[in-house]
Amino acid sequence: MATNNTINSSIVGTITTKYTASNTWTKNVNTRWVQAIVWNSGGGGGSGRQGATTAAGGGGGGACGGIITWQGPALFLGSTETVTVAAGGTGGATQGSNLTNGNPGGASAQSAFGGVKININSGVAAGGTTTSAAGGLSQGFALYELPLTSIIAAAAGGAGSNAAATNGSANNTNSTAQLTILGQQGGSGAGGGGGANAVTPRAGGVGGAVLAQGNGSTTVLAGGTSGVETGTINGGNGNDAVNTSGGVWYGGSGAGGGGGQSTGLVAGTGGNGGIPGGGGGGGGGSITATTSGAGGNGARGEVWVIEYL
Repeated sequence: MATNNTINSSIVGTITTKYTASNTWTKNVNTRWVQAIVWNSGGGGGSGRQGATTAAGGGGGGACGGIITWQGPALFLGSTETVTVAAGGTGGATQGSNLTNGNPGGASAQSAFGGVKININSGVAAGGTTTSAAGGLSQGFALYELPLTSIIAAAAGGAGSNAAATNGSANNTNSTAQLTILGQQGGSGAGGGGGANAVTPRAGGVGGAVLAQGNGSTTVLAGGTSGVETGTINGGNGNDAVNTSGGVWYGGSGAGGGGGQSTGLVAGTGGNGGIPGGGGGGGGGSITATTSGAGGNGARGEVWVIEYL
């Protein structure tokens, strides 16, 4: 016999649980419908290269972790489900050896609510080279809501460079077109690290911002600031998401990349990604005999479960 799953006229309450660490969800006996929002963790930024001036580039910025949302009848789920909250990818370690490329950042990792999860891209933010270092690859956004299914790309990290680095991508497929699906907003990619230059200080990239739904020119969360030796050489951290606004939920913003060494004694480190899912910034390149800048850490994931009674 068919079961009537219509609930719009008879909801008597909701239970919202936000998981910031792995755990087990237990279904309320009165729950009729469940919505899950799952953020993967952000990727770590690559560290800078140590080498000759103008030939020691910064590391790439980490990508955002991607997000999936699912909703359906409670009978589709067990009485308990495993909740996995992924740790952020670690930033690439500093490079202490001369004429040696930087270290890559750790990859984004997969969060899950039971079987609700989205695959992550295997590409990581590269360590600095003599020229440029690729940022972390774009992760996925997915929506599984009966009867609609949609999967689209999310925000990549900016490239490191032996000159000025590239900014991280905002929460969209490119620098101008905003990406949202029915109110879900992912995080953003991090800026790459700046290159070493004994004459001209080179800046890291600015972290990608989180943009407002339906308006690609309005910033909800600014990305982390870029590092540069003439100011603050370390990249700024991304900003954490702050609950929901107008029915839209957000990921964290990407971190800024560290500035390259010039006449000073250090290279800049990348900032850490904003929670949840923001990418870590790339570290700056350094001149011979100086340790390069480390990449910043990607932010952890998060899982929200909403039960409708």
